[in-house]
Amino acid sequence: MKIGILTFHRAHNYGAVLQAYALKEFLKTIYSDVEVVDYKPSYFEIYNNGSNFKNLLSTSLVRFIKNLYFYPYIKKRNDAFNKFIKDDISPSSKCYTQKDTIKGYDVLVYGSDQIWNGNHTNGPDNIFWGYMTSVETKKIVYAASTSETFFNIEKAQYIKNALQNFDSISVRERSILTLLNKYTEKSIEYVVDPTFLLSKRNWIDKFNLKETKHDYILIYQVRETPLTLEIAKDYAKKNNLRIIILTKMVYQYFDSKYNQTASPKDFVSLIMNADLVLTTSFHGTIFSVIFRKNFYTINVNKEINERSFSLLSNIGLNNRLIYEKPYKYTDVDYNSDIISKIDKLITSSQNYIQKSLI
Repeated sequence: MKIGILTFHRAHNYGAVLQAYALKEFLKTIYSDVEVVDYKPSYFEIYNNGSNFKNLLSTSLVRFIKNLYFYPYIKKRNDAFNKFIKDDISPSSKCYTQKDTIKGYDVLVYGSDQIWNGNHTNGPDNIFWGYMTSVETKKIVYAASTSETFFNIEKAQYIKNALQNFDSISVRERSILTLLNKYTEKSIEYVVDPTFLLSKRNWIDKFNLKETKHDYILIYQVRETPLTLEIAKDYAKKNNLRIIILTKMVYQYFDSKYNQTASPKDFVSLIMNADLVLTTSFHGTIFSVIFRKNFYTINVNKEINERSFSLLSNIGLNNRLIYEKPYKYTDVDYNSDIISKIDKLITSSQNYIQKSLI
């Protein structure tokens, strides 16, 4: 049986590529013939704008000078992502566009990530909604997500029809489950992000990660807030730690504490070896939990907080989502109850995949 995965796998975003990799690797423990479908929609270029020299030229003179100066950093970061996509995700040899019919797979797994977020896909993407493939192909949704909380009449009808395309459906947030239940009588399950499907030991072994001295605080923000750096400086001073900031915004920073060129594997390693992780990122939160790190997820906006709050509430760690500098810093208590909740969610998610493939 040949399985294809349809997801966001080419975005130069740590969460996007790591969730694609994790789902592929887990599915390969069940069936050997698994690959990520190299689907490259036209709107994809929006997410990697600035990733090549041509795009850097089409800007103002001041911006161009900055781009030219920092281009080696931009190129190094993009080369690191492209290498990971090519070598580790290793997508299909055939590249598909929005006009193509996806052929040659017995099963298509849709997800994870925000494949159903019309704000990211320039309206509903027929490929991600189960169209443009053969009727005989089994279609399984795994941990699909969207930040949308309301659909107008036209889109609601589209979704109602599209949900009929799938043999089994699961989503990454309980709020989405509640939303989609309005449009189908099919059973929809709540599952964890694919990155949870691989254990801490799996990540260490697959990426050949090495333990180092935990002498730094790691900051990783997908949306920036001054509160994060304020907390980091305070904690670093009290505990005599360095601060490392993961960012792709090379124009804003030129300081040794900023890391603009980390590969996806570096990202996982930096979290594993941090004394404390401060993040506004959903996947920053997930990997902190996987590696049982001390962390705080910082309030930044409703979209990101909904995903993180949903996860943290389900495992009993919602006190790690904060809105202001803590009066007192506390270690994460990974007690037996919390570990049990995490393990149960992972097991039920793995079981969902296995029964859906039958």
